Formats: sequence, structure tokens, C-alpha cells
Amino acid sequence: MYLAAGSALAAAEVIEKAFQTMDFGQQSMDQYRALLDSSFVGKDIATYAKAPAFLECPRMYKNYGRLAAEVFYGIFNHDLKPRRHMRKVGLDVLKASGLKLTQIIGDVLAGIRAL
Repeated sequence: MYLAAGSALAAAEVIEKAFQTMDFGQQSMDQYRALLDSSFVGKDIATYAKAPAFLECPRMYKNYGRLAAEVFYGIFNHDLKPRRHMRKVGLDVLKASGLKLTQIIGDVLAGIRAL
């Protein structure tokens, strides 16, 4: 939302200058992109340019949420049985999920690079 607000402020500033000079040509309008790129909006967009590709990974929405839910359920479910060690719960859930440790490590590294 703050990116949209920053973009609107840049557009308003360029439009105001255009009305002051009565210059609505392409060169005048190109100032919007320059102003946007030099603002926090452009810098944030550059910082997170790789995020969309990373977030398109289906495991982000299908597998990892379920994996986390199962781990937390295994840790916090109060079934009146003695608690198992969290490491054991996590490893059992990981084995049952069908995910490979190499996939998870690859996704974590991709996330670090993207974000």
C-alpha cells in the first residue's frame, strides 16, 4: 500500500510541474519514472525484484504451510501422552510430507537471495 501511495505522490508532483509549465510532452512525463526510481518506491522495487519468481514456487503455498501446521500440531496437541522431542516430531512430519531436505534448503536459499 505504501508503494501505491509513494507512486501517487510522484505522479502528483510531476503533474503539478506539468501544469505550472504547461508542458505535457513525453519528456515532461518521463520525469515521473525518474522521480519514482529515485524515491523509496523505486529502491524497494529494485530490492525485491526477484521476489515474484521466488513466490511462484508452489511449495510455498501447498507444502510449507501444511508442514508447519503438522509440526505445531505434533508439538502442542494435548493428547495426554508423554511429549516427544521436537526434533523427532519435526523429522517424522518431514518424512511424511514427501518433501526432500534438498528442496527445503534450495527454497530457503532462493528466499534469502530474493528477499
